[in-house]
Amino acid sequence: SDLPAASGDKLVFEHVILPIFEAKCNKCHGEEKQKGELRLDTFEWTMKGGENSGDKNIVPGKPADSATYQSIISAEDADEHMPPEGKEQLTKEEIALIKWWIEQGASNTQKAAAATIPAELKAAVDTIVKG
Repeated sequence: SDLPAASGDKLVFEHVILPIFEAKCNKCHGEEKQKGELRLDTFEWTMKGGENSGDKNIVPGKPADSATYQSIISAEDADEHMPPEGKEQLTKEEIALIKWWIEQGASNTQKAAAATIPAELKAAVDTIVKG
């Protein structure tokens, strides 16, 4: 819904993680285009993964085993690195938020207000949530 929600109702995935994917990933991994059969435009598609990642796309609690996370932290000139060279890259805060979300269990229902967001990431969260 487009109704303004009190920040207490904001969900970590929908209001913090998904907007990062929307901004940086979904031109190639969204509803209209699915490179490698990967979509990151909904929670269900994100967890389903693509042809290469499958259910290892996001492994709750384990960023080191999660293909999407590994591709964004790999060397920028590496073949598996995402977004590709020349595209707008994720900020270190965005990367840290995705890592933190996976570490917390990659929940679809965790509320931002109830989450223990690391202090150094709170400003980034506020910026994303306010859009």
